Amino acid sequence: KHDLETLIEEYLGIQIKVPEGQGDLFGAASEADQKTNAQFVEAIFDIYPILVKRLDELKVAKPYYDLDLPLLNVLAKMELVGVNLDTEF
Repeated sequence: KHDLETLIEEYLGIQIKVPEGQGDLFGAASEADQKTNAQFVEAIFDIYPILVKRLDELKVAKPYYDLDLPLLNVLAKMELVGVNLDTEF
């Protein structure tokens, strides 16, 4: 697994539980959710240099920066708009 929770636990040795359910973008977050969000922000700040070093160790930093990151914008747009497939089953 490569989700944020798993990476934080693997590299930092801490567990942060994501609150269940859908968050409300326009409503006020509960105090517990604010605390969890703050923990995630701190963990991301702490894990970033570790993961950058890992990219270098695996010798995949150049393809990551040259290929993967530029494609993120395209893939995000595809996800938002959707993709039509013309296939026969």
